[in-house]
Amino acid sequence: MTKLIEFLHQNDVIYAVAMRVSGKHRDVFGKCETISEELSAELKKYNIDAKHVIGTFALDEPAGDRYSNDACTSGDLYKVEHDWVRVNGRILDITAKQFRDDVWIEIPDIIYVDHSHPLYLKYNEMCEV
Repeated sequence: MTKLIEFLHQNDVIYAVAMRVSGKHRDVFGKCETISEELSAELKKYNIDAKHVIGTFALDEPAGDRYSNDACTSGDLYKVEHDWVRVNGRILDITAKQFRDDVWIEIPDIIYVDHSHPLYLKYNEMCEV
C-alpha cells in the first residue's frame, strides 16, 4: 500500500513534522536541546538528512542573563547558547520563539530559512551532535 507521504514534497514533510513536534511542546524555554534532538530523530524516520546543531543565537536586546543556564561563557548578554536542526543547508528551529521579546525581527513558531533570510544571521553554528 502506498503512503500519502510518498507523494509530498520534502519541504512539506519537513514542515508537517516540525508542526507535529512543536505542538507537543507548549513551553520551549530552556528546552532547545531535547526538542531539537526529538525533531532531528523524527525527520530521520522519513529519510530526511537532519542534523542537530549546537551554537549561539544573537539577541538584539541585552537579555543573555535571562537565559543564564544558556548564557555563553564570554558573558555576552547579546548571545545565548542554542540548539536547532539543519536540513538541506537551512535552519529549522521550533524553539526560537522563546527569544521573541529580545529580537526585533518577527520570529514565527517554526523557522525554516536559508541564508537569504534575516533570521539566518542570528545563528552561529559551533558543532553538530
